[in-house]
Amino acid sequence: MFRLGLNHNQYVFIVLFALYGIYAAATKDLTKAWISSISKEKDTATAIGSYSAFQSFFTLLPRSLAGLMGYQFGANATFIVTAFASILIGFYFIFMNNETV
Repeated sequence: MFRLGLNHNQYVFIVLFALYGIYAAATKDLTKAWISSISKEKDTATAIGSYSAFQSFFTLLPRSLAGLMGYQFGANATFIVTAFASILIGFYFIFMNNETV
């Protein structure tokens, strides 16, 4: 089984960091531009600040819970729970009703 934490091949890390950099560059500023276009001009800074605050909080929370779960039950349990949640979310999007409100 391939485990990134046990891999000592520097080319794997370089490729993964490059892919993450492309992802971050493609998504980070896009959401801020979208928020700027849908908010009132006088509220743009507040909207972007609120978005960043919520994003930071809701990034810290699951990472902390995953770290606690990994510490208590081991890394395999963390990955199994994450995989199960991803599958459930995938099924939700596949079978979600496409009606507009």
